[in-house]
Amino acid sequence: MNKEQLYANFYDLEYKNKKDDVDFYYKLAQKVDGPILECGCGTGRILAPIARSGKEIWGFDINTAMLEIAKKKIETLKVKKVKIFQDDLIKFYSPLLKNKQFTFIFLSFDSLAYLAQKDGTYYTPRETRKRQHEALRNIVKHLDKNGLFAFDLFSPNDLSKEYIIRHHFSRVIKNETWSLSSAVQVPEEHIFQIHYFMEILKMDGSIKRWHYPVSAYQSTFLEIQSLLDEVGLRPVKVYGDFNLKPYKPSSEQMIFICRKK
Repeated sequence: MNKEQLYANFYDLEYKNKKDDVDFYYKLAQKVDGPILECGCGTGRILAPIARSGKEIWGFDINTAMLEIAKKKIETLKVKKVKIFQDDLIKFYSPLLKNKQFTFIFLSFDSLAYLAQKDGTYYTPRETRKRQHEALRNIVKHLDKNGLFAFDLFSPNDLSKEYIIRHHFSRVIKNETWSLSSAVQVPEEHIFQIHYFMEILKMDGSIKRWHYPVSAYQSTFLEIQSLLDEVGLRPVKVYGDFNLKPYKPSSEQMIFICRKK
């Protein structure tokens, strides 16, 4: 496996039991009639349960290693109304999306923030905000006039104070010990980088280690409001967590449900 494939596997292991956002988007999906699109579907953690319910759902991601895991999950379900393909949130280049409209589009797990990612480094705050604008503009173009768009983001906070070094997990997989840890750096205002350290301890005592950096942009609530207004979206609900408590400045998350203006 290359480094990207390893990261996809570590990612899937870490978040396979995360359910709060799965339940949230699943319930929204059940309320709509018509095709659904998940942008940045990753390893299919949210897409698969929605597909299992019989809904028509499409999902794309830029990471081909994560898509392979998602496709395997869908294959085991033996469902038919699912399309999984590679695409870029900034470009929407796939011919599959040409003139396609969706009743419900969602962008989960802070994906809008990770548009700051630029290979092993990061886009500037100004570049990232431009990329976020382009991504949302693409989404609006493919959202039905009466459609619903939902997404979640972490609220701004000083992650460098919350944790410098964090151990995520250690698990034995086929007689190998897989361990994941991370460290956070803040190279400039609004930007933070999570440096993931992946380690596999083999039966013979040998160890292999990999480093995988991920960059993100911390948007303020007012920035997101302005961005939505610019692309023609109006929030109809804003929550501060997946228990559906109303958003307030001290909330840990910003969860938006939007419609076209």
